[in-house]
Amino acid sequence: MTKTYRVVLHLDEGYRATTTLVNVRNLLEDLGVDAVEEVKVVVYADGVYALRTGDRHEGAVRFALCRGGLETHGLVPDDFRGAGFELVSSGVAELVRLQAAG
Repeated sequence: MTKTYRVVLHLDEGYRATTTLVNVRNLLEDLGVDAVEEVKVVVYADGVYALRTGDRHEGAVRFALCRGGLETHGLVPDDFRGAGFELVSSGVAELVRLQAAG
């Protein structure tokens, strides 16, 4: 039986968006797409603005967007189109929940 992975990363600073997305791509290439069940990138604070026009990944990659971060930057959920985005009440709380879940 092949081991599969569930991964959580965070993006809280806009200037780190490119690096975070490259890390996701490298992870998928190294472990193999079939070995990665899910990659969730929790996006909060200044990270939300950078992702609005940034790269997006298909498949197992999901982005959890912090409602407070959107409001702080004058963004609305409709600014993020396409599959893979979900809205969460708090980015930090979502990160804690996912880490606790394993």
